[in-house]
Amino acid sequence: MPMAPTASTTAIPHANANATMHAAPRYDSWVLYDDVDASIPREVRDRYQTDDKGHVIFFTAPPQNRPHHGVAEENATLGHSARYLSDIAQHRAERERKRKERDDALRQEEADRAARDKELREETFRQMSAAAGRHIGDWILGMQRENEDMERELAPVREQKAAWIAERDALKQQQQ
Repeated sequence: MPMAPTASTTAIPHANANATMHAAPRYDSWVLYDDVDASIPREVRDRYQTDDKGHVIFFTAPPQNRPHHGVAEENATLGHSARYLSDIAQHRAERERKRKERDDALRQEEADRAARDKELREETFRQMSAAAGRHIGDWILGMQRENEDMERELAPVREQKAAWIAERDALKQQQQ
């Protein structure tokens, strides 16, 4: 009789079991085919490492321990001079002073512009107020002239009305 199926107790390795291990990278090298390698000019070939047969060796990665901390040998001795290093604080102070002068000049220019704008607004307000006063004065004088003209035009009508009222009053007194 066959056995009943049961759960397996064998451990299954995790897919990332070796992910925490650090393996040093392989530095593979290779060479070109003979005919391709032969087409490299001698002056170019002399700049690179070659194997015992004279083929140029190509690497997948640079070497780990470079003598000048990753800087090319011809640039390894370059660096800041002692004079530069001693003058850097003075240079930074000079830059800070110039920046402060520039900022002060910009603030002063802004304040001057604001004062000019304020004076211009006040002058414009004074001119507009004076112009409005002149226009209102001219309007009032025009109204007075028009009233005087109307009075002159209405004078004959008023005289006729006064005569009519006088005639009416006279008739009323006669009827009483």
